[in-house]
Amino acid sequence: MKKWLCFILMIVLTLSLAACSNSENVDEIRSWDCTVTCVEESESDSYIITYSDKEIVSNTGMLTLQNRNDFAIVVHLLSPGNKEITFDIEAGGVCVFHQAENETVYTVGVHADVEEGTEINLVVYDGEASEPYVL
Repeated sequence: MKKWLCFILMIVLTLSLAACSNSENVDEIRSWDCTVTCVEESESDSYIITYSDKEIVSNTGMLTLQNRNDFAIVVHLLSPGNKEITFDIEAGGVCVFHQAENETVYTVGVHADVEEGTEINLVVYDGEASEPYVL
């Protein structure tokens, strides 16, 4: 009888551990590093947007945009057949786009008033979450 009880207890513990390890994978946040290098400095008569080569696809209907710079940026989201969407994000700031279309491919462009060759750091997360970042 003790062997059966021990055997059943081992099965329950094994199943519990398996369930816990699977739940860790579900909670992982999808993210894209959309960091770009400014290709040309904007002038008073020109507005330069540098595009990331990443394709962003939301599964949640929300995208979180995280500015990892010590300067403000303007993020441009483009998707086929839709109007361009822009977001002004302050230095070190975060913006959540609540109306992202599921399974739609977005192209990300970034503008900043910086010198040519400056790295512009932007991370996009699927959902209303981001990793901590401090300037």
